[in-house]
Amino acid sequence: MRVIESDDRDDLLAWCEPAQDRERECYSRVPLMDLQAHALNSMIDGHGIEQIGDNDDAHRHADYDYVNAGDDYSVTLVRDNSRDYNGTWLVTTVADVRELEGRRL
Repeated sequence: MRVIESDDRDDLLAWCEPAQDRERECYSRVPLMDLQAHALNSMIDGHGIEQIGDNDDAHRHADYDYVNAGDDYSVTLVRDNSRDYNGTWLVTTVADVRELEGRRL
């Protein structure tokens, strides 16, 4: 986990093949937080990275990113991209996040 939490993208790219694959498939430089998400996805054998919330603004990231665990009620890793959490990874379920967001609307 130390390397995933690091701000050094070269360290992450040096050992993580899924992060390397993500870097190769994109035309521009991939943000570190995206590389970290793909590394975590591979570590827990997830089904890819998905998003919850509005990301229509090209300069704003979605409210949440998560590792798809195959079922909204399965425990997984969810990154809260709000100002309060600033990209912190949480261990929770997608269903719990959706329920919380539904209450806010």
